[in-house]
Formats: sequence, C-alpha cells, structure tokens
Amino acid sequence: MNIKEKAAFLLLKVMAIFPVKWNRVVFMSYDGAEYSCNPKYISEEMARSQAHLEGIWVLIKPRTDAAYKSVKPMTLAYFYYLATAKIIVTNQRLPSFYRKRKQQRYIQTWHSSLRLKKIEKDAFDFLPQSYRQKALRDSSMCDLLLSGCRTSTDIMNQAFWYDGRISEEGTPRNDVLVNEWRRKITGKQVKNKLGLSEDEQLAVIAPTFRQHGQPSLPNAEHLKRVLHQSFGGKWQTLIRLHPHIRTSDTAGYRRTDEIDDMQELLAAASIVITDYSSLMFDFMLTAKPLLLYTPDLDTYSQAERGFYFTFHELPFPVIRDESQLVEVLSNWSQSAYEQKRQAFLEKHVFFETGNASEIIAGEIASFCKREEMSTVETI
Repeated sequence: MNIKEKAAFLLLKVMAIFPVKWNRVVFMSYDGAEYSCNPKYISEEMARSQAHLEGIWVLIKPRTDAAYKSVKPMTLAYFYYLATAKIIVTNQRLPSFYRKRKQQRYIQTWHSSLRLKKIEKDAFDFLPQSYRQKALRDSSMCDLLLSGCRTSTDIMNQAFWYDGRISEEGTPRNDVLVNEWRRKITGKQVKNKLGLSEDEQLAVIAPTFRQHGQPSLPNAEHLKRVLHQSFGGKWQTLIRLHPHIRTSDTAGYRRTDEIDDMQELLAAASIVITDYSSLMFDFMLTAKPLLLYTPDLDTYSQAERGFYFTFHELPFPVIRDESQLVEVLSNWSQSAYEQKRQAFLEKHVFFETGNASEIIAGEIASFCKREEMSTVETI
C-alpha cells in the first residue's frame, strides 16, 4: 500500500472501535462515481420491501433520487460507515485498504451478466501485479457473487479466485429490461429527462474503451436516415461513451451524460449499436435489434486481453464498415435475429426472470439478523 492507502487503512481501523450495526447496508457503484448498476436496483428494492434495514450510498456527487442518504468517498463518514456496516454491496473490487470485520458480509455483484472480454485470472498477463494482489484479497473476503447465466457461473468459478457461493438468480440491473412494464415506464422517464417526445425512437451507440486509439463511429445523420427508411418513425441517435473514453468525436450524436445508469438508456432504446461492450448481453434480453460495429476488430483483438467467444458464436451481426451497416439495417430480419438470440440464451442457460433484485434484497435481510455485537472488534 502507498502512503494514502496506509492512512486510509489506519483510519478504518480506528473506526472499528464502533460496533457493527446489525441492519446497516452500504452500497457502492464504481467506487462512488455512479448511482447505477446492480447496487442501485438492489438498494431500491431493499428500500421498498425491507424497511427495517438502513441503507447508505457512497457517492462522489450526492443524488436526490437515490434510495438512501449518501456519503462522499474518503470522508470521515465514509470510513465510519464502511467499518460499521453489516453488509457491503458493490459492483467492483473494494478499495485496497479495506479489511472485512468478522461480523460483516460482502456481496460482490460485478458489473455484467456475461462478458465478452476475458477477466481476472483468465486475463492474468494483462493485469498489473498490484491489481492481482487486490483481487485475491478481495475475493477472499467475498460472501456472495451474482451470476446472470450458467456460463457466467463457470467463468466466475475459474477466473475469480473465489470458491464461495454464487447466486444463480439473475442480475438485479437487468430486472428493468426483462420486465416489460418496468422497461416502458423507465423508457418514458428517460425520454422526458432528455427532452424527447414519447413517439421518438432511440438508437443508442455505446462504444467501449480501447487501450490505444478511439472508437470509430458511423455518421449520425446518415444512420438516422437509414433507420427511418428501414423501420419508419422519427429517430434520435444518442451516444453513451465508456467512462474511460476521455475524448472522442461525437459530432451529430446527442450526448447522454445526464443519465448515470446505462440500464435506463437500454430500457429506452429501440436499437443498440456497440462494439465489444458486455452490455450486448443485457440488451439482448429485450429482443430488440443489437449490432456490433467493429471496424477495428483485427487490431482490437490483438491489443486486448482476449475473448470468451468467437464473433461467429454471437447472435449479433458483426459489421466492419458503414456500407455494411446500411446493408444490414436495410435488410433486417427480426425473425432470423430472434432465432439466433433464443439459441444463444438456451445454450448459455440465462437465469434472468426479472426478480433478481427482490431475491438479493431478501438475501441481505437474512444476513442482517439481530445478534450480540461486540463494542470493540479489531480489523
């Protein structure tokens, strides 16, 4: 640990003079950068159905619409709640200075239902030594992992340095996509927030980050005309950049920076175009068209950490240039896509039923049993 991490570790240890509170749950998404992903949907269900539990969100920017009050990272309140929470729920590795107390429980939701790019031990040679150490320690503290499908469970078993329990009940963030009425309501809310009318159809372009270079995007106005010609109606082309993409030419696209939660955008979308992002497996659950726009597939494949699937195994059209994109959209066959989609879902045994949030909120309630708490417990 560096000096800052050592100071944080010591402060956390000092806060351990306070007892663990039996009904306190701390939620984090991307280290406090967002109110989103699995922790968001679990917290909202917990607030609805488990009123006896106390929730705390870690957020860099406070949100009035969050399910619970929030604290900022690296503040005294942050260390206090980390040290005294019965349950910690997060979608990525905890800070390297964190050590779990004996009476605490840690739920690791991760941030995908299935992934294209290899992760953790399967990408060992691409991981910095510091991250490997952090991941090993983090996995040793974990009490529950969440899985969206049988193949995801297999990946976690082989790659996560973890041999504990894995919940095969789906991923909470996908409940909003699987449940049609929730998806429609969320879609209307997103359009209202963006100042768009309900009858406008949304094409969401969502490229992932690259170690080198920037993503190549189709021309927004051209895409809008092709979508109108192929599917009818009025279209808006929106773009959602990965947080690690610092700069990119998004001319012609409507930015969606005000929407923290990618699942909300997916709920509003009529079609999604991505490249190598694992959100493809989330949006697939809606049965709406998804295409992979991959002009740099050859160079990306060589530079990145490898894939779990060949692109021929995926049910999505793989497009290498803009002329091919026009051709695929102009000749789109929903029935052909649906056949491939269903075959993929069945092969990889997806668990998504739309009630994962409720199940995990129940798991949290079962962890939070009132018990004798020591007033002093060291880390």
